[in-house]
Amino acid sequence: MIDHPCIKYAVALFDKKYDEISNQDLIKELNQSLEKITLEASQLPIGGKYIYTQTSKLPNKNLNIIPASYVLSPDFEKLCEEVSKVIRLLQENKNKKCEIKQSVLPISKEYVRFSDKGGSKTNASVLTKDYALLILTTLTDKKPCISVFEDKSWAQVCVLPDMSLDQTRCFISVFERLKEQKCKDLMEADVKKGEKQEQCKPKIYNGNFPNSVRSTALKILSVLGAIGEIEKDLSSNAERALEGIRDNPMLIISSNGRAKTIAVNNHIINIAQEGKLHIIIDSLYYSKFYMYKGFGRQDYTKLKSYDIKKEEFDIKYETYDYYLSNFLTLFNHHSFAEFLAYRMEYPITVRCLFNKYFMSMENVSREIINSAEVLGSWLNSVAYLVAKKEIAPQVDWSSLNEDQKVKLTEKKYKFLVEMESSVFSASDSISLISHTIARAGRLSNSDAPSESLVFIKAAMNGDISVDVTKNLLIAFSRIKSNKTSESSQPID
Repeated sequence: MIDHPCIKYAVALFDKKYDEISNQDLIKELNQSLEKITLEASQLPIGGKYIYTQTSKLPNKNLNIIPASYVLSPDFEKLCEEVSKVIRLLQENKNKKCEIKQSVLPISKEYVRFSDKGGSKTNASVLTKDYALLILTTLTDKKPCISVFEDKSWAQVCVLPDMSLDQTRCFISVFERLKEQKCKDLMEADVKKGEKQEQCKPKIYNGNFPNSVRSTALKILSVLGAIGEIEKDLSSNAERALEGIRDNPMLIISSNGRAKTIAVNNHIINIAQEGKLHIIIDSLYYSKFYMYKGFGRQDYTKLKSYDIKKEEFDIKYETYDYYLSNFLTLFNHHSFAEFLAYRMEYPITVRCLFNKYFMSMENVSREIINSAEVLGSWLNSVAYLVAKKEIAPQVDWSSLNEDQKVKLTEKKYKFLVEMESSVFSASDSISLISHTIARAGRLSNSDAPSESLVFIKAAMNGDISVDVTKNLLIAFSRIKSNKTSESSQPID
């Protein structure tokens, strides 16, 4: 009986209806899945990389055999015991009740909560056929997975859609196509200096789909972004899969027993269909906090040299990921305000996200948004030029040494923080706009661009609220201006 997304996903692996799946079909799939339960590393690097192969052996650190990142079980030995038991029952045609073990489904005690029946925590039982299907979902490599390091150990996390059987088959078809086209090196592990072999995890641990980010909070959105990339090829299956996600929740399950459902906002699905979501996620993932001297995740090796504590740095970014994920999933006023509370500089590629938010959720016209974007870009470039005048007025960015670049970036961010504080504290739009523009103009000896007048007039005339005015100005001033580069001219 298909009353649970984990059973439905396994049924979708077959090109048959539930009632048409025979015991022999299940036995065949279970045996094939057992052949890929772990990953075994090559004894020596090949071309500077360790090459992993799928194997049926149990995990063994001493033999460089690690759990496959797509097998959703906290105990591989007990999982194999359950597989043997259910195969025996299938061979004997015994369709008896089986208690769902945690090794088979980490959320076994919450099984009913995620079924059509609903309910509270309990030790659930299902008939042999459904138990075999649950095991297949746990074992299959045909589901989006990522490995995360939690509580001093690795945990496997998977994303399952809870939609119709036909839409689920489309989802699996798209996922397999993505792996075939864009993930040809999943079983390779780069050899890094100073790392032991067991520390070199294959790329599949970072996600078995393209453009994944190493963030637990952003994993489901990475999956949507990857599906959206196929949309560029006008894949009808990708379109149907995304439409299914638009109307139904996604189930996230971790091998440590955690699970939750998430419904993604329509506007984010639209961005995914446009093929832009993975670029936005990647850009925001690597955005830089003002408080860390312009260093972001891509600069991790430099933190110690500038007395930045890595543990504090990691915690700050993990918290930011959580609120970023909330914003990209819920896409509402409250989640945007929480996201904006983290002061960062964003790459220019996030413009389309802010455009979509202000148009869709704040009902601001495109003309006003474009005008606000011009003003925000001017403020960001003013911050850079003012800082450059103080640190290295006659030297191009490309000629600065590392310390000069850090000091310049700190000064730039100090200006932006002071500007944001002034904006947030303003009681009305007139004082907000006039004070911000006057200070920036005085420091830079320049005027705000004429293209920004549409936004300025709308704000001062009350056509947009004070809160929306603040958010527009702050959001777009955080986008790194393309003028703040080595081609920028010093202020006279």
